[in-house]
Amino acid sequence: MNGSTRYVRVEPCTIDAEAIQNLLVNVGWPHAADYVQDMARKVSGLNAEADRWKGMYLELLARHERPMAGSVNYKPGPESDG
Repeated sequence: MNGSTRYVRVEPCTIDAEAIQNLLVNVGWPHAADYVQDMARKVSGLNAEADRWKGMYLELLARHERPMAGSVNYKPGPESDG
């Protein structure tokens, strides 16, 4: 950049990988932008994998966990000794 300052015309509401990548391209760092894009793909893949594992866990839990009992009344009934 040789001591010069470049400003972004419009500041985005959210800063995501695409915003960072665009900024890096605009300041002349295409290799860094490619790196950010690769990292974003990896994170997306990991998130999809985590969602898949979570779905399998919830399915397994629903299949093997006993259903919760309804409301329990601890007051003695009319035929009780207590």
